Amino acid sequence: WRQAIALAAAQRLSEHERLSIESRYAIEIKDYSNAEPLLRDWRRKFPNDPLPVQLLAWCLLQTGNYEEGVRVARESQERFPPTVFGTSVLIRGLAARNQLAEIDPQIEVLEKLSSKSVALGFRAILAALRGDYDAAAGLFREIMLSDDVKEASRATGELASLEADRGRFDTARQLLHDGILK
Repeated sequence: WRQAIALAAAQRLSEHERLSIESRYAIEIKDYSNAEPLLRDWRRKFPNDPLPVQLLAWCLLQTGNYEEGVRVARESQERFPPTVFGTSVLIRGLAARNQLAEIDPQIEVLEKLSSKSVALGFRAILAALRGDYDAAAGLFREIMLSDDVKEASRATGELASLEADRGRFDTARQLLHDGILK
């Protein structure tokens, strides 16, 4: 990242590449106060690029600006074809704003994008938010059995958290232990 930024400073990269690298590095190190203006600039200078809009929405959510984050994520979906990342950002923003009824249609978007494991993960989280912990646990277990290694790992952690929240600490520990061994 630093070498790429140094090359950008030496003007060996295009403006688009510079904004992409600098903003993504800032996000990577969780420096959202520096990422936000870069992302706004990238979005303004390259209005036909969907990535800065999606990254800006993510950045805004990370700073607690859920209202604008959701608005920007919706704008992205209206202007550009939906993506797994952009839709996931919107779902997270809706959940943060407790707009649970608006999440189901977005999960359907994920399913249409052939992202079944990600969609199931959000269905599990939504079930937990609605207080249906048994359904959430069942969905997390289904993901854990899938071939999607990344989402299976994430589901293991989420299920362990759910079990710990339910006071089932031994179960949570065993889930994490088994997950590490996989």
